[in-house]
Amino acid sequence: MSRCPRARTERDAVERLRLYWQAETILRQAPVLPLTYHRWSALVKPVVTHFPISPMRRWFLKDVVVAQGG
Repeated sequence: MSRCPRARTERDAVERLRLYWQAETILRQAPVLPLTYHRWSALVKPVVTHFPISPMRRWFLKDVVVAQGG
């Protein structure tokens, strides 16, 4: 049986602490692989027809193209 669900229902405080301690020990030994990534968004007016951004999220404002009349 898994330690955390069992610890949640355990009435004996000493036994509950022992179960949580075992679960924490297992977690500390487990390898960790982060599976997240950051997303980046920009709001650009419709009159902007070209807004280059590098993979490093650097803005090249000299290369921005704004449509005529904007």
